Amino acid sequence: MNHDHIKRVTIALLALFVYSYASADKYDKKLYKPSSTDITRFATLQELKAGRETYINRCTKCHGLVSPDRYNMNDWTFIISKMSPRAHLTPTEANALYKYVTRGK
Repeated sequence: MNHDHIKRVTIALLALFVYSYASADKYDKKLYKPSSTDITRFATLQELKAGRETYINRCTKCHGLVSPDRYNMNDWTFIISKMSPRAHLTPTEANALYKYVTRGK
């Protein structure tokens, strides 16, 4: 490898790191972060956190940042059933996602 190639790869990795950090910050400010007060009889904190990660890492890639509160429980049931195969979600991921977007209801 020559010096220019190493320099370009280093710059690309640095840019990716900065973008990832900025993106995470964007989500932290606009999406609720589950805490122990969000636990319900239907959702554990671990499930809510996993659902949030799925929402950020899978759903926003194509749909951008849409507040989960934009849709009701029936809408989310339909949306997740239609989109899970396209997003290649496992049943566990889809279930956690549903719990997150409906706030454990």
